[in-house]
Amino acid sequence: MSSSSHKCPSCDEIHTKNLGLLSKVDGIIDLPFPGYLYKCNSCSLLFRRPYIPESKLEEAYNEYPVDKVLGGDRRTDFELASDVIKNSFSNGKVLDIGCSNGSFLNKLPESYQKFGVEISKPAQSIAKQHGIAIVGSSLNHLEIYHRMFHVITFIDVIEHLPKPMESLKNAAKLLLPGGIIIIATGNTNSLAWRLMRLDYWYYFPQHVSFFNLNWFKWACKELKLKIIKIIKYSHASGRSINLCYLFSRCLAFWVWRNAGQHPPLQKFISSFYPFSRICRWSSPPETYFWKDHILVVLKSQI
Repeated sequence: MSSSSHKCPSCDEIHTKNLGLLSKVDGIIDLPFPGYLYKCNSCSLLFRRPYIPESKLEEAYNEYPVDKVLGGDRRTDFELASDVIKNSFSNGKVLDIGCSNGSFLNKLPESYQKFGVEISKPAQSIAKQHGIAIVGSSLNHLEIYHRMFHVITFIDVIEHLPKPMESLKNAAKLLLPGGIIIIATGNTNSLAWRLMRLDYWYYFPQHVSFFNLNWFKWACKELKLKIIKIIKYSHASGRSINLCYLFSRCLAFWVWRNAGQHPPLQKFISSFYPFSRICRWSSPPETYFWKDHILVVLKSQI
């Protein structure tokens, strides 16, 4: 498998940097070869190549249990996005990209008109039962909704998109003047991400694009949008002892992985705790309690 440079899917920069081979992380679909992580020095996007074809990913989403698509009912990103919407508009049209079974939109008051884009047919069916209007399975071919929505949300979705700039551009065309786009995703500038780099827990097979504030600043200049709010958050609440425990796991995994550059050394330390356990882990340790995610609110300047 070639590890040569790949063109950036956001800005088309040809000379991107190969950061190395990613660790294998379990996800909704089996990906025998995890691929390489690339970084674009022009727009700051990080991206995986190769990645799962869209057709195969769509098949996986249609087979995945609908009640598990969005995880738990109480989510920090849901609460943060909901607060931003209610503080920005008392009513209006809200479009949720990747709305799944409608769990997020259902949390909004009835004063909002709720629309969704969803690839999974079973999830679409449940969302419709909750009164959510499904406008399509992707952001393609939605021209009839030009300048229609007050709010467009991407909650744990943009990292699934192989061409994120194209998707954001299509979404911006659907936004009313003065409308906002809310994006919640992982933050590659977080301490946890920078520590683990290629061994980060977030590299699920279905995740192909990875973001940071520099990318959002670049995208805003291209699309005439303005960043009006930035919130760093964690997926779960935890005490200091939880954070320390996760940090120690990550640090131990980092030591063990780097010892792999010297097989005799890795074999030797694998005889001792905690490395004797780490060598049997199927995926890198999670950092759910760390503030390794970011919610960014973009406002239309048109």
